[in-house]
Amino acid sequence: MYTGEGKTLITVLLATCLALTGKRVDVVTSSKVLAVRDSKVRTRDSRDGYKGFYAIFGLVASNNCDEECEREHTGESERAKRYESAQIVYGETSFFQRDILLTQFFKKKIRRDVASDGYALILDEVSYLIIYYKNKSFLILKTKSIK
Repeated sequence: MYTGEGKTLITVLLATCLALTGKRVDVVTSSKVLAVRDSKVRTRDSRDGYKGFYAIFGLVASNNCDEECEREHTGESERAKRYESAQIVYGETSFFQRDILLTQFFKKKIRRDVASDGYALILDEVSYLIIYYKNKSFLILKTKSIK
């Protein structure tokens, strides 16, 4: 699909529906810039940001990759707080990988068990990605749109 065809809006609507059913939603993007952009409040000067839309439904959206999440001494606790309080978390692939590995292999209390039924994963603007988890793997390749 091309720019401006509504892919992000579809992602926002799907994330809202899933979160309203009680699921915690991880929205994986191909870019930290997109994750931060979409998890923020929309301003008058910009068409970006969906935090206000989610708030209409009583939902909290955040991200796991902005500057506050990357601070050396406070980043892990900030991310843990966001994972706990937000129903919808945006992030670039490697940031989710980092937090899952820190939680599962280093026993840091950053996120809950993502293998539970209470989680949903949405891929937004991801053109190439491999996800592997306990004998379940997914491969997504970039495809060309047919006119």
